[in-house]
Amino acid sequence: CVAASLVLSASGGSPGEYRWYTVATGGTALPGEVNDTYVTPVIVVTTIFHVALNNGSCESSRTPVTASINSVAKPALTTSNCTAIGAVLSGPAGFASYTWSDSETTPSINIVAAGTYTLVVTSSSGCSSPPSDPVTFTSAFCNQPPVLQATTATTTIQGIVTIDLSSLATDLDNNLDISTLAVVVQPSSGATATINSNHELIVDYSNVSFAGIDELTVQVCDIAGACVQQVITIEVAGDITVFNAVSPNGDGKNDVFFIEYINDLPETKQNKVTILNRWGSVVFETTNYDNTTNVFRGLSDNGSELPSGTYYYILQFTSGASKRTGFISLRR
Repeated sequence: CVAASLVLSASGGSPGEYRWYTVATGGTALPGEVNDTYVTPVIVVTTIFHVALNNGSCESSRTPVTASINSVAKPALTTSNCTAIGAVLSGPAGFASYTWSDSETTPSINIVAAGTYTLVVTSSSGCSSPPSDPVTFTSAFCNQPPVLQATTATTTIQGIVTIDLSSLATDLDNNLDISTLAVVVQPSSGATATINSNHELIVDYSNVSFAGIDELTVQVCDIAGACVQQVITIEVAGDITVFNAVSPNGDGKNDVFFIEYINDLPETKQNKVTILNRWGSVVFETTNYDNTTNVFRGLSDNGSELPSGTYYYILQFTSGASKRTGFISLRR
C-alpha cells in the first residue's frame, strides 16, 4: 500500500541460473541476483522487473514479473437529496471500510449540521486512501432561491392593472417568505406600482398618459435569504378619441381641436392633421400634432380666424395605422 521492498519469485531453473533485470531487453543483469527470488529495492509505484535463465552457454528470453503497489486513490464524494435543511454525502462503492471526519463509518452519511466533511476509504487488502477533498455545507445547505414566474398583463391607457403575485411565486424547498415581495424597479412609464396586503401587484396608470410596452421588476426571497427578481411586462393599449367641438373663446373648454392620446400612442405620435372647409379647401395642415403647442385653434394656416361652421378633418399616420376622417363643429 505504501513504499516498500517486495520479494519476487520465479521457477523453472536451477539455483545460479537466474538472471534479474530492470529492462525488457538490453542492459545488464542485476549483480549477484542469480536465484529464484529477488528482493526489490524500496519502490513507491508498481514496477515491472524481468527474469531469464542462463545455463552458461545461452540465455532465455526475459519474462516480466510485476511488483505491485496497491495504492488507493483519493475518494470522490457526491451530494444527493440536498435541501435547505440537510443532505446525503456519499463515498465511492466497493471498499472494505469508510471513515468520515465526523467518525461515521458508513458509505453514505446524512448531513444535518453545517461543517466541513472528508472521507478515508480502506480497500480489502488493508490499503487506505488519502483524505478526500473537503465538502463544506453552510447552514442553508443546498437551499435554492424561489421561482417567480414571468407574466404579461394588459390594460388600456390610464387603466389599473392587478396581478396576483402569490400565484406566481413558488419555492422548491418550501421555505418561501411571501412577505418579502417588493417592487425593486418601478415601471419605466412613470406609473405607480405597489404591492398590497393580499400580495397583489397594483400598477396605476391613471396619472400618466402612456401607451406601449411597460416593464417593472419585483423580488421575493425565502427564509434563508435567497432572493429572485423577475421582470413583469405590461402592454398598455389604447386608441385616440377625437373631440369634434371647437369653441376658441378662451374659457378653457374646447378651445382647441383635441385628439386624446394622439401624442401618447406609438402608432399615432407621428402624424399629419389636415382640416378642410366644406368646399374641400385645406385651411389647416400640420405634422406631429400634439394637442398643446402644435394644435388647431380655429385659425387658418395664415393665422386668420376661420368663421363658425362645419369643417372636416383627415388624420394620417406614418406608422401605417388606419386613416381617420370626420367633421369638426367650429363655434365662436
